[in-house]
Amino acid sequence: MSAKKREVLSKLNETVNLDLLKKALLHESLYAGLKEHRHIAIRILSQVKSGLANDVLHLAEVLDLVPSEVKSAVDKLVASGLLSLKEGRLELTAKGQEVFTKMAAIHDEISEQIFKDFDSEELDQFLTYLAKIKANLAGISESELAQLKEKMRELPTHPSQFFKK
Repeated sequence: MSAKKREVLSKLNETVNLDLLKKALLHESLYAGLKEHRHIAIRILSQVKSGLANDVLHLAEVLDLVPSEVKSAVDKLVASGLLSLKEGRLELTAKGQEVFTKMAAIHDEISEQIFKDFDSEELDQFLTYLAKIKANLAGISESELAQLKEKMRELPTHPSQFFKK
């Protein structure tokens, strides 16, 4: 990989990490009682809200986490009243919807700050770059992706390694 590409990826990573840190700090008060699972709570709520995953096994698959970690987080979200379990399916409660709405507003505020100094042409150019990145990612075959995923799971830093019994 060229030095320029490494620099771009490094800056992108810094930006994303800074964004995640800011979101985590802003979400701190929304996740009282979810200390150990705060990092995946938003992801679980988003998946359940969208209807893309509504049970623990599907969530674990979609989030690339071990089912026991997801089950533990879901149990906390149910206990805190953000999710309910009906006939084996997860649903957002009214409280969960309220928290999700607050999170969406926070994300909108952050997004406004991120793009505040971009004009329309710069946003169009940025969208073009993102489309190219997306096309490149889409070009990764299922077998290549499976191999990369397996390599990631083998790393001692992967979340699945922390929850092995």
